[in-house]
Order: sequence, then structure tokens, then C-alpha cells
Amino acid sequence: TVLEAAGARVPSAMTGRSLMGVLTSKKSGLVDPSRDFVVTSFERHGWCRPNGATYPIRAIRTHGRMYLWNLEPDRWPNGDPSFPDVPYAGRGTEFMDIDPSPTKTYLIEHSKNPDVAGSFEVCLGKRPGEELYDMKADPQQMRNLAAESAHAATKRELRERLEKYLRETDDPRIRGKN
Repeated sequence: TVLEAAGARVPSAMTGRSLMGVLTSKKSGLVDPSRDFVVTSFERHGWCRPNGATYPIRAIRTHGRMYLWNLEPDRWPNGDPSFPDVPYAGRGTEFMDIDPSPTKTYLIEHSKNPDVAGSFEVCLGKRPGEELYDMKADPQQMRNLAAESAHAATKRELRERLEKYLRETDDPRIRGKN
């Protein structure tokens, strides 16, 4: 989009599509029906897991649904809770992919309290391999529907769309590369 707006040549390696047609349109609502989803790719980097391991996530968002594929669900997304090789180890080194804060400290210190345990899990716990959310009924994404049989067809359709896009764009994770 920025390159097109500037009149610059778009390198062939780029997989995105310009939004100029949408931005300059006089229409409102869904201007371009082919743009009915967004794919995101996230790699949590930080020396907070053994051997500097990342936490890779791929997701697809449609108008009403969000599907997340956590490619390494056995890893802690926010860093291991007691990673021993942190150069500046000491208090507050748990979950090092999150900056120190009173909220983080409170969640860690009260994680065994039944009133806090659920919040601890949502904020700092491991994530399942797949997550599916109904963005209209649950915009804060608090109820994962991925394991519910009533949503199996939606989960399968979104996963297939995501995998197709990842193959088309030669995503290294779809090829099994770390």
C-alpha cells in the first residue's frame, strides 16, 4: 500500500496486496469481497525459553471468527516460568516475554488462589494447539470453541484456509522449519 501510494515498484517477493483501492473507494462496508480475511504471523522472540526457542503462532481472522494455530503448544508463550539462564536473573524473571508490572506480580504470587487461577491461566498459561473464537459473541476471546464438536466444521474450514495461504506464501512454519 505504501509503495503503491509512493509510486514505487513493488518487489515480487512481497506477498501482501495493496489497500489503495479500498482506501480511495467512495463505498463503505465491504468494498472488496475478496478481502474477507486477514492472516497474521507471530513469533515470540526473547531469550526466555531454553535454547532461545520462539513461540510461533499463525492466525486467520474473518468478519466473525478468529482461528489461532499455536505451533508449539508445549512451550510457554510468555517465556518459561523459571528459565534458569537469564543473564539478569533475579526477582521478576518469570515469564520474561512480559515486562515486569504489578499485574504480572499479582498473578504469579496469587496463582494458586481459586479466584485468581483462571486469570493466571488465561494470561500466563500454556495455550492449546488450536483456538477458535466467535468474535461477535465473545469479542474479548475468552471462550475457546476449538474443542467443541458444534464448531468442528468452522474450525476445519478456517484451518484449511490458513494452511492454504501459508503454503501459497511459502511460510517457513508450514514447511516445518523452526
